[in-house]
Amino acid sequence: MVMFRDTLHEFDRLRREMDQLFNQVGFGFPVAPRPRSAFLPGVSARAYPLINIRDEGEGYRVEALAPGVNPETLSVTANRDTLTISGEKPAPEGVRPEQYHRSERSAGKFTRTFTLPGVIDVNRIVAEYKNGLLAVTVPKAEESKPKAISVAVAN
Repeated sequence: MVMFRDTLHEFDRLRREMDQLFNQVGFGFPVAPRPRSAFLPGVSARAYPLINIRDEGEGYRVEALAPGVNPETLSVTANRDTLTISGEKPAPEGVRPEQYHRSERSAGKFTRTFTLPGVIDVNRIVAEYKNGLLAVTVPKAEESKPKAISVAVAN
């Protein structure tokens, strides 16, 4: 099951890279923006939660927009240069699926895995969920920080 999920992530990554290539080059054809997909259980994973990742020098700041997620289900795991966020957004209670005319606010379990640009210090990661935003501070490992090398001047 894990290998199948990893394969789906790789296909999704390849699709995004191809979309970016066609958006940049265009090949003379107009390229319409691709709408965000909804949850498709058993078919593909939705890119949820939406995230921002920025380099802050000593580490990375990952912000995941996850309103309505049950904080008790949130999980953040890390390994070398990979971060995984998972959790569950509960479905509204007392509403039958056939009552919906339109449903764009999906519910269910989600997992989001991405690779950071450098090796991270997994022992010092801090995550906080507040007002629907999961903020994760990810320090860089010493081995991935740039090293200053002094230059000796020979006479």
